[in-house]
Amino acid sequence: MFLRRVIVRVDLEPSLGNELTTPPPSASAPSSARDLLGSITPRRAVDASDLAVIRTPRLELRPLLPDDRGAFLDAVKASRTELDQWSMLHRVGESDDQLFDRQLLLARAGEAHANALRRVAWLEGRVAGAFNLNAITRGLQFEADANWWVRTDLTGRGIGTEGLRTLLEIAFTELPTGLGLHRVSAGIRPDNAASRKIAERLGFQRRSTGRSSFSLGGHWECHDLYVHDVLDGLPTASNVEAATRTVGHALSHPAHTPDAPSAPGQGRSR
Repeated sequence: MFLRRVIVRVDLEPSLGNELTTPPPSASAPSSARDLLGSITPRRAVDASDLAVIRTPRLELRPLLPDDRGAFLDAVKASRTELDQWSMLHRVGESDDQLFDRQLLLARAGEAHANALRRVAWLEGRVAGAFNLNAITRGLQFEADANWWVRTDLTGRGIGTEGLRTLLEIAFTELPTGLGLHRVSAGIRPDNAASRKIAERLGFQRRSTGRSSFSLGGHWECHDLYVHDVLDGLPTASNVEAATRTVGHALSHPAHTPDAPSAPGQGRSR
């Protein structure tokens, strides 16, 4: 029996030709299974461009753009004390402009390699924070790491809950509408009460045996591992509103729940 063709569809857009394919065996010289499997060419796993702009009842989540420099850095400057304490967006010796350039590159690389969904949140014409799914993988587990931060002078308004809930709904919604992931993880410092409350409110479970270390400001900090599995579901609310994104798909979002003053959640590729 000869292996003739293997097709695994894992993309948001089948029309983009995102398949794993092997050519049919030659009629004159049948190929071995090893040869056929060796000719498989991997393609993009996820096309995040279909999720370019995501709108919730109050927020607009979209990729970072070059013209966002002023607004993004204004939010960073307004939140610098808290960011340095909890997330340390800046690398050691990095200027604000260098930070923005690196964040822009991270956003573009995530789209290009289909391994991250990084979105800046806008509220009332200002950058209200950022919500990211990093390290998207599709192997034995379909999973990603989540991190987020909320502008200091906009805390206490439920932005963290609304933004993170949106990430989870996109992550767990099946292809092609969402990303079709099975698990989302977040590393949160034990003393980061605000982020712990947001994560627990949305169904994340702390793994008692799971801890991760992140480099913050040149030193390593221990973080608890919080995990949300697709089978856990999302909490419901009595007042559910529809949120639509520009490509026309709809996701449901409950009315916002006020957050405690929000500290950034952690994860890879800040």
